Amino acid sequence: MMKKFFSAVSICVAIFPFSVFSADLTATVDNSKIAYGETIDFRLSYNGSDGGSIQPDLGVLQKDFNIYSTSSSMNTSIINGVTTQKREWLITLLPKNEGKQVIPSVSAGNYQSLPVEIEVLSADKIKKEQKKSGSDNKDIAQMANFWADLKVENKNPYVEQEISAVLTIGSNRNLQLSAEPHFENSDEWIIKRVGDFESTQKDGEIITKINYVFFPQKSGKQELPQAQVEGFYVTYENSPKRTIGDSLWQLLDVDMGAMFGVQKPVLIKSKPETIEVKPIPNDYGRQSWVPAEILVADARWVDEKPNFKVGETVAREITVTASGVSENQLPEIEFEENSSWKQYPDKPQYSSTIHENKILSQEIIRVVYIPQKSGKMRIPEIVIPWFNVITQKTEKTVIAAENVEVKPNEKYEALQNEPLKEQISPKIDAGKVEPEKETAEPRQKSDKSDMILAIAAAFASGLLISFLLFGRKKDTNKTQKSYDYRKSVRNYLALGDYHGARDNLVKWGQSVFPSSKINNLKDLSDAVANEKFAAQCDILNAVLYGNSSDKPDVDVIINSMVKFSKNKNNKPENILPDLYK
Repeated sequence: MMKKFFSAVSICVAIFPFSVFSADLTATVDNSKIAYGETIDFRLSYNGSDGGSIQPDLGVLQKDFNIYSTSSSMNTSIINGVTTQKREWLITLLPKNEGKQVIPSVSAGNYQSLPVEIEVLSADKIKKEQKKSGSDNKDIAQMANFWADLKVENKNPYVEQEISAVLTIGSNRNLQLSAEPHFENSDEWIIKRVGDFESTQKDGEIITKINYVFFPQKSGKQELPQAQVEGFYVTYENSPKRTIGDSLWQLLDVDMGAMFGVQKPVLIKSKPETIEVKPIPNDYGRQSWVPAEILVADARWVDEKPNFKVGETVAREITVTASGVSENQLPEIEFEENSSWKQYPDKPQYSSTIHENKILSQEIIRVVYIPQKSGKMRIPEIVIPWFNVITQKTEKTVIAAENVEVKPNEKYEALQNEPLKEQISPKIDAGKVEPEKETAEPRQKSDKSDMILAIAAAFASGLLISFLLFGRKKDTNKTQKSYDYRKSVRNYLALGDYHGARDNLVKWGQSVFPSSKINNLKDLSDAVANEKFAAQCDILNAVLYGNSSDKPDVDVIINSMVKFSKNKNNKPENILPDLYK
């Protein structure tokens, strides 16, 4: 009886072999240990009968990995009437963090892979393992290809105080930066790059240093922003090789591997670090908070030898210069009211420059004075409080008071002191009219002439004041509106000054996208959304940060700017810009 049963089972298996076939989804990696910043190849393999209808859900990978690229292939075979489909997905991953990581289980249709453990080694850990295994271990030595380190000068600054920082990027595989480094966790910080990149080479390793200044906007324990560096290097390890049977390449003696390299992406971050930011001292007072290393101020008359006369304008320029503060941190100057003067301060003009990797900011305020009295007058002193971050004490910079001699102006003073006279109708007694005096008419004409002259003088004085107060400002605005960014970009590119071209392109983007955050060429190309323009921005980035010999196409860039400006003039600006633009 048992023999008959097994015979029946054997027959069923022979007739229906698919009934015992088991589909599966497996996950593997090319290396269980990789250096931080480099990619890992994650492979999903499926064996079953419905490979063409399933797709893996890769969303679970995005928490701890950047998905750099994906590709798939499928092979179908039919054996004894049974169809088998072998499908494979190759996913290139960039780990976001160091240490032991788990590539989570991935589902595809009704199938699910098992998790895969890997270890992402930091440069420090690679060096330690190299010491343990010996200097001859080339596999370990070659893993430490890239690293990034961010050092700050002061780990206990005051809030809004300038902190000098240096980002150092190390590479022994000719790392090409694909974009300027950016910083994570920087919401409570103002960050500015100072100076150009500085690169040196030693023992086959390229060291790039970039200087920054950080301004913490909040006191207390703060996490230092992490620098994120994106780039790539070219490898020929997986390039196509010339085979013995390939007579054409043999004849030409061309090595395909040397011709076509493969770009491998790199993503590295600086180590996280926490610093302590001190608050504004309680004894500083309620004035504007200005944490500077030095602050100086002076004042000068626009005319070298001004003529002080009642009712006539004189102008003075006040200049404030501070080291270690940005433009928006410069103090707001208060002017003391004085009945002897009318004073009209213009809007401050700001500028900044870099001196020894520190920001040097300046504001210039033009003030128009109109004396109201003659005689000896005193222009009061101007006191500017600020906090010295070196001595950690509150200091005051004083523009001294100034005594001047104001000459009289009889017509202006008479006009100011003359009371307003009411015109009163003459009283007429019933039955009696008093005759006019012979001198009445000539006197009326004289009074009218004096009044006309006085009004004309006041009108002319008003025009002069308006010119001094608003003329310069209007001219400045006109200059700003008429600034030709396209011409500047073309000139800089023609001269080979790619930094100047980049800066003017970014400024142009900030002017045409006032509601968007345009800080670099990547932001600009995303906002313009033009493939040709984006390609030229990539070339310009490669020239600036990747030592590329290619030159951007000037005509394509300028034509894109012209075309976009025309389209923008015909469309209203979107008041609510798209997120992540």
